[in-house]
Amino acid sequence: MKDTPVLTGITLYHAIRALYPHPSRRVGPENYCVGGALLKFYESVHGPAFPAQGMLINLLQRGNPELSELWAFFYAGNIMRRNDQGDYEGAWKQLRQALTHDTEADQGEVTRN
Repeated sequence: MKDTPVLTGITLYHAIRALYPHPSRRVGPENYCVGGALLKFYESVHGPAFPAQGMLINLLQRGNPELSELWAFFYAGNIMRRNDQGDYEGAWKQLRQALTHDTEADQGEVTRN
C-alpha cells in the first residue's frame, strides 16, 4: 500500500481551492463559504458548510500546526468578514496566508524590533 502524502502549505491551499472552487455567502443546500471549503476538505461535510469562528480557528491550526491561536483568530476573522462581503478572492488570500504562515519568521520579526 502506498503512503498518501500529507498536504501542507500552498499545496493544501491549491487542493482545497480546486475541490471547492465556488464559495458563497448564501445559505443553501450545497453552498459553502471559504472556511466551509476547509471544513468540507477535512470533515467530508455534505450539504451547507459555514463554520463558526471557533471551528474555523481549529481548522486553520489543523491545516497549519505552526499557526498560533492568535494568528488563527486573526485569519479566521478576516476570512469570515471577506466572505460575508462577497470578496471571495480576499477570503481565499487570507486562507492561503493562514496555511502558509511561518511562526518562526514572526518570532524573528519580534526579536529584531
